[in-house]
Amino acid sequence: MKILSLSSLVLASALATGCAFEQSSQLLSPTAPSGNEGTAGGSSGGSSSSGGGSTSGGGSTSTGGSGFIGAWGSSTIAGLPLGNCSDVSWQINSQTATSITGSVAASCSSGVVVTANLTGTLQSEDAINLTAEGTLTALGLPCQFKLTGVGTRESGDTLKVDYNGTYCFGTVSGSEMLRKPNAQPAVVLEPPTLVSPSNGATLSGIVPQFTVKAGNRSGVTGPIEYILEVSNDASFTSIAARFFEDETLPDTTVAQGYSFLNSKTYYWRARTGHNRGANLSDWSSTRTFKTPAPTEPGGGGSGGSTGAVSGTNPASCNSSKGSDIADCIEARYPQYRRVGVSLDQRKRDMQFLRDRLIEHATCKGLTVGLNLKRGGPEVSNDFITFFTLGRWVGVDIASGYDDTRSTLSMMWYQHGASTSWGFPYHKPYGPVNCN
Repeated sequence: MKILSLSSLVLASALATGCAFEQSSQLLSPTAPSGNEGTAGGSSGGSSSSGGGSTSGGGSTSTGGSGFIGAWGSSTIAGLPLGNCSDVSWQINSQTATSITGSVAASCSSGVVVTANLTGTLQSEDAINLTAEGTLTALGLPCQFKLTGVGTRESGDTLKVDYNGTYCFGTVSGSEMLRKPNAQPAVVLEPPTLVSPSNGATLSGIVPQFTVKAGNRSGVTGPIEYILEVSNDASFTSIAARFFEDETLPDTTVAQGYSFLNSKTYYWRARTGHNRGANLSDWSSTRTFKTPAPTEPGGGGSGGSTGAVSGTNPASCNSSKGSDIADCIEARYPQYRRVGVSLDQRKRDMQFLRDRLIEHATCKGLTVGLNLKRGGPEVSNDFITFFTLGRWVGVDIASGYDDTRSTLSMMWYQHGASTSWGFPYHKPYGPVNCN
């Protein structure tokens, strides 16, 4: 005869008091994880744009990257003597392409406390092997348990887990249906409507304002912003400017004081972003606008025989303002901005102008430097770093850089922290002789 210790008898009694030996149970609503989840491993609305060339849908796309991450809840674990538990928490904290890790915890009205480690391996986007190993504690007495099983996704919000295992008084088996009825709905964003400038309009100046109207959306829980691109070509392979603007209803105006070139046709479009780029709509339709011819030499964009430029302030070379410094370098070295050169020559010209701009800005008291493209080792030709308000930010210093059919135009466009270029990879330029 097997003899049980007094502590085992007490533990058995305590567990029996709260016993709820159902062989299956329906889980309570889990807490949805941050981000969006859908079928077969989760979803992600849209994708980030690169170079003005890529577009993406505003709906959900199936991915396997984080499909099981989150805090799931149940009222019991079928087969274990837990009694009535208001919050058995199945927390999956991390997921890779092949595995998950997390924990199981509960405090039940029977006095049973559950703590366990949760591990697993992914069989596919819809199936996962799970192991929960830990302790049931009743009246301060521990009872070890271990469950192993397979979870199979049956729909976007249902995961069936069949398992068996052992605990301190025997074996256990059961089946759970993990449901997510209150999971956050997919974020769906329609692109904005372009309001002004009207299509094909000729502007009165070279510093336009853009207005867009909100498109329909659903599932939105975070801030909305608009990403607006202006391109030198209809395919958006040569981006002249990119703007980010927080939404104001019903219309949002983008007026960031950016100067375009005279006598040019530009193409522009916009898209909606949600939760700082976590979800993106498709791009809107494309419109064009034209900038006016210069009104007088040197006063509206004329650079003489070198073509149109963004305007030169005679006092700009004495200024410490970024845009004035760009104007100064543009006026000082017209031979490095010429049209019709090879792309390799344009790169060399841009590197020369970049270095002169950094040196001049340094001598005017600005803290600037080179930028390592995507972290290095390559150095950006038309993008530099600028230390302001306690941090490094990125600055675009040229427009039409890779379009050798157009005159290279210098500029100073400073990116904020909310943009993809707001956190550059700074590299010191080196000593500068200001004499």
